[in-house]
Amino acid sequence: SCHCIIGGGGLLQGVFTDFWQALVASNLDFSLLGVGLNRMPGRSGLKTELLQSIFAQATILGLRDPMTVALVAPEHRDKVRLHTCPAHNFIRAQSHKGNTVVQPVLLHMLHEADLRLANVDIAALKEHVQMLATTHGLTYVEATNMNNNFTTAIAQVATSQVVVTSRLHGCIMSYATGRPCIGIACDAKLSQYIHAHTQYTSVLPDANLHANISLALDCITQVPLPQITSEQLHNTHTVAQEILQQVASCR
Repeated sequence: SCHCIIGGGGLLQGVFTDFWQALVASNLDFSLLGVGLNRMPGRSGLKTELLQSIFAQATILGLRDPMTVALVAPEHRDKVRLHTCPAHNFIRAQSHKGNTVVQPVLLHMLHEADLRLANVDIAALKEHVQMLATTHGLTYVEATNMNNNFTTAIAQVATSQVVVTSRLHGCIMSYATGRPCIGIACDAKLSQYIHAHTQYTSVLPDANLHANISLALDCITQVPLPQITSEQLHNTHTVAQEILQQVASCR
């Protein structure tokens, strides 16, 4: 026998239907860790019946945000463990390995696919954020976090003065390394993360996007740096340990 640990923020998208149907049909024991919904135009989710089958069969539901928790049927709520992203612990440890020197950089980390789905004029957005960097005396740097080099990505965020991002990973890395961040919430998962776990600001990709980024940048440069708490890091570790106990019991 075995106990499977299923982790991955976007696994409840419709594109993973075949995977979940096969897992549920297998009758394997499993738990979720750091899983959550995507909610935005153009990205379909799992059908309600399949979603509830997953929640019913799972031993522990390690979920990342209240939006996902709200979909769990009342009879399965005792399985829910709401926690921050498991990557926080790794990112924080990785960023403390060397001497981190913050540079006068505004890092613009983009999720261009999500921005297109949200009908954002990407060229105009880049131009506006670059103008803001110049206004605040910062060097403008763009990144997509798509090169799979986590060491470079973490270092880039940790050494930036401020981060503007439409990628959830950008928010996660910023919070874990204590860098100010403005999230562009094309997908509700980003605003859910920010409001549930951080002291950051999120802005919507609407007609007021540029003005709201400007306002948010003015605000975050005047407040203390956000810091992930030891309680948050411990909470994620506790959920993982609870799941590992289930794994050990199967041996």
